[in-house]
Amino acid sequence: MLLNSFNLILSIVIATCLVILQETMSNMFWLITIDMPVTLGIFLNTYFSNLFLMNLGGAIPIIALIAIGFLVAYLVTKFF
Repeated sequence: MLLNSFNLILSIVIATCLVILQETMSNMFWLITIDMPVTLGIFLNTYFSNLFLMNLGGAIPIIALIAIGFLVAYLVTKFF
């Protein structure tokens, strides 16, 4: 049971990081298309800023939204 809980939490964290990475890359690609200079430093700074602010600074943290989906999927597979 403890290993299942750990795996669930780890999956939620990984999914959250990947969602924020996709959002950051999308924004950086848009900036590149309008000829804005984007360096690796800007990308990393923006990614970690988004990672922090989307999890702690919003009305509903993105990690909570992903966790709800994962918990529903986990409960459905466990009990049905």
